[in-house]
Amino acid sequence: MQSQIAAKNSPNKQSGWQQIEMILSRCHQLHREKQQSE
Repeated sequence: MQSQIAAKNSPNKQSGWQQIEMILSRCHQLHREKQQSE
């Protein structure tokens, strides 16, 4: 039972991290664009 739960949870964690990384990279892009325009 436990191994099945772990297998179910791991993909969710991965996608969550991917979302966080996407948001972070987007923030970095916006920050760079701001600096260039000033």
